[in-house]
Amino acid sequence: LLGIGAIEILVAIAVYIAKPAPWMFEIILCVLHLAQTSARIWNGESTWVHLLGRNMGSPVMSICTLIFTGVRSVPVLICFAADIANMMVFVAVTGGDATDGQLRGFAGMCVAMLFVILAFLHMMHTQWRALYEAQQELAMEKEASGALLSMVCDAAFWMAADDCKILRSDVRLDEIFGAAMVNRQLCDFMPEEEKQRLWSNTVGTSDRAANDPAILLPSTLYSSWQRVPTNVDLFIIDRRTLSTAAPDGEKLGFLIGVRLATPLHIAPAATAQALQHDHIGHCATSAAACTENTASGLPCAGRVSVAGSSVPDTLDSVVLPPPQMHHSSRADIEMVFRGEASLLELPSLECPQTRATLLATLSIMCEHASGGALICVADPEAFREVFNACPHNGASAGAVARSCDKGYMTDRLQGIHVSDARFAEAFHDFTLHSDGDRWPDDHPDKDARGRPKDGAFLLSSSGYRVNCCVKLLGLGSAGRWDNVGTKHET
Repeated sequence: LLGIGAIEILVAIAVYIAKPAPWMFEIILCVLHLAQTSARIWNGESTWVHLLGRNMGSPVMSICTLIFTGVRSVPVLICFAADIANMMVFVAVTGGDATDGQLRGFAGMCVAMLFVILAFLHMMHTQWRALYEAQQELAMEKEASGALLSMVCDAAFWMAADDCKILRSDVRLDEIFGAAMVNRQLCDFMPEEEKQRLWSNTVGTSDRAANDPAILLPSTLYSSWQRVPTNVDLFIIDRRTLSTAAPDGEKLGFLIGVRLATPLHIAPAATAQALQHDHIGHCATSAAACTENTASGLPCAGRVSVAGSSVPDTLDSVVLPPPQMHHSSRADIEMVFRGEASLLELPSLECPQTRATLLATLSIMCEHASGGALICVADPEAFREVFNACPHNGASAGAVARSCDKGYMTDRLQGIHVSDARFAEAFHDFTLHSDGDRWPDDHPDKDARGRPKDGAFLLSSSGYRVNCCVKLLGLGSAGRWDNVGTKHET
């Protein structure tokens, strides 16, 4: 028994360090249980008194320990059957002098042990079921809250409790700033005068009660690629008293929603100085009120900030910035993909596979496209995060990638790399203009006849198709394009 105890200690240390899979952890626990039970049965007095008086309770306690550690029902029952078989062998070997009454007592105690174990299993599984249902309910509420929040805010993120570090965010926040925002400081994208206001309304305040309302803080943010000021409304919810630590160990502190406000035109220097001179008396007489409003999260009338406008009264569509037009040759873009030059501050491509995919995609677009075409290259996880996993004609609350041709092009290009000649041939045929923008009725492939030749191609960064000929529905506009029709802003 001492040897088994030493082995259990060593196994516990190894499990703590290695962190095996749950099924492997179950196997380890069951093996240790069988070894310990066998040692208790066979290393002792070989008498019925020893078996019935001391060893019958040990398997029950050990089995209950397995149940409380989370071992599932089937492994627990297998261990119990092995224990009973072990004791039956013990009876056959050492119980030659047992009376009928002792054998009936042994059988009755086995049945009683079975009922006790089943009762413990039922109790634990009832609790686990309640916990699972609570987790599912929380997940559903989180999804519904996120959908409701997306109607009010353009993005949302979690900020740390002790600084302005962004711990969690969604792709919409990355689109607003033009960069991945996780583990970056929000203050780095704010003017100097806005940093103090954010600090005084978040980290610089004492912990608020869990039922306190959100703070609305009009502010200004910079995009990472243009440094153009953008007016935003920050909805700040303090959850420092309720939050737990994030996976990296930092504590979640503030849930912040970002709503883009109408951008203001910054006045020239002379006009700004005149405005400052006209309002200097007003700012001096209302300094106390301004300080009080700033502390409570309300906009200050005398504050020199791009976000000094009043809070919108409705949820009208925000005025987005106009698109930035750039002209580049194919050679320029290829140099950017190879990392030989920079263009539009695009991030460098460290992955050779992604670089090869983009070069091959550019090649078929320039050499094989017979008409308008759209190809999007990204990681499959990014597509799943943006588009709901329902490409059929079902209802969806978010953006979806819906097939136009019932999956014909997706099936045709399955397993074919974008650099393959078969991909280029299929892409050429797809973009070739035809009557009604559909595959002709006499096409050699019967599955293609009459299907529409429309939609976008979604390629993984490895160069294989994710989805083809799909309509991208539910995506918000990234910019404002004046004096054009609907096709330009689709």
